[in-house]
Amino acid sequence: MKFSGKREKFVNALVLISNVAGNKGNIDLLGNTKIETFDDKNIFLSATDLTSGIKISVLAKIIEKGAVTLPAQKIFEIIKEQKCEDIVFDIDENDSFKTKITAKKTNYITHGLSEKNFPIIPQFTFKNSIKISINNLKEMINAT
Repeated sequence: MKFSGKREKFVNALVLISNVAGNKGNIDLLGNTKIETFDDKNIFLSATDLTSGIKISVLAKIIEKGAVTLPAQKIFEIIKEQKCEDIVFDIDENDSFKTKITAKKTNYITHGLSEKNFPIIPQFTFKNSIKISINNLKEMINAT
């Protein structure tokens, strides 16, 4: 699995993801975010604490499709500290999900887990739903 995208997009998504994934309790996998390719232009980031869940689509350039779970807090901290615009993830599913995160000339190595044991987040369909940008939603939440 390999993909790249804008640092700012990843940071914005991981801020929301870490609010759910950070409450892992005694199950290590719940501290991870599931990252899966969706099509040639999007990845999904998911997290759950078994009582609530979140799934966010992030615009990315998909080089090789796949899925993995990675430590949410660790990847958030790595990406947040970078000063570059683009981030590249290269995951070797045949080597314990060894993940290389490249930001400009800096490389970070971490290990993930298979997505196969990650809890399924229920899908909901709403007849009367609206779309709202993530920035507007953040502003509304911060205003309360």
